[in-house]
Amino acid sequence: MILWNDVTKFSPSEFSEDPDKYADPALIVALQDQRLALGAIIHPSPAPGALARFSGSDTSRHYVGPKDRPVRKSDAIDLFTDAPAPNAFLSFLGSGLWGAIGVYFDTKYNYKPHVMFHLDRRPRAGADIPLIWYRVDGQYHYVMYEGDQSMRNLLSMLAKDA
Repeated sequence: MILWNDVTKFSPSEFSEDPDKYADPALIVALQDQRLALGAIIHPSPAPGALARFSGSDTSRHYVGPKDRPVRKSDAIDLFTDAPAPNAFLSFLGSGLWGAIGVYFDTKYNYKPHVMFHLDRRPRAGADIPLIWYRVDGQYHYVMYEGDQSMRNLLSMLAKDA
């Protein structure tokens, strides 16, 4: 159960799907903690499925099962932020709140190109670092599998959005 009196930086109406029904309460609390740490507004994506998905891959952290009888709560969110993209990424990475961070360079917000982030609460692997990926022109790049150059590419693209 989400205690909205304690979550003062978000309201249920900001989410594309009903967070009370479909979100893991720990996700919403972590999102509030992140907003406070970032010091900038975080906007949950208005796109359907940004919080909860009712079809598609059951390995997606957004997937909750059929809309009328969900089998689990989502621990993932797609979002936009008013902070410069490099600041947001470093804040997400340094917070220790997220098991995965995705950066999407091929999205729009309010009809303009804008970097979108995916955050989720999956357990961290290996050296206690989050899974990091980015998407450009529909192509996914997984930093931990593609090596140092992939991270340099990600940081370079983020710097262009500063």
